Amino acid sequence: MISAIEYACGRTAVHRPSDAGRPFGAIIIPMKKSIFLALLLCSVVAAPRVSAHADMAGEWAVEFSGGAFNSPDDMKMIVVQDDSRLSGRMDWSAGEFPIKGTINDDKFTVTWTTRVNGVMTEITFTGTVKGEEINGNVQIGKDAPFDLYARRTSH
Repeated sequence: MISAIEYACGRTAVHRPSDAGRPFGAIIIPMKKSIFLALLLCSVVAAPRVSAHADMAGEWAVEFSGGAFNSPDDMKMIVVQDDSRLSGRMDWSAGEFPIKGTINDDKFTVTWTTRVNGVMTEITFTGTVKGEEINGNVQIGKDAPFDLYARRTSH
């Protein structure tokens, strides 16, 4: 309980358990300091988290080659990034195909589906983003993975 004098002077009393039975054993803390400490604590707890994910948004020229599979010369990947979620499309002369994926730090996974030898097949890109370049792997269906490279052509 704050006395009328403490309230009028802008001070609050903080009582320790060891102060029991002592009428003047309270520690007096200026109210401004109490408010400052409370605001400081709130700002630390409520501070927004800064995204630590690499920037993958934009248009990428994609290249891969593995056995019977080669990327078309005009293959582009257009990526929209919302924090760790990736969406967009693969785009080349065969058409446009929606992509979905995730990114964590600089590691990403993107999947999409297209027709390969007459069968709808899932294709997965995994790798690392470093500035304007992507290096990683392509997995086409159940075939062995092979190298992937992409460079950003626009942001």
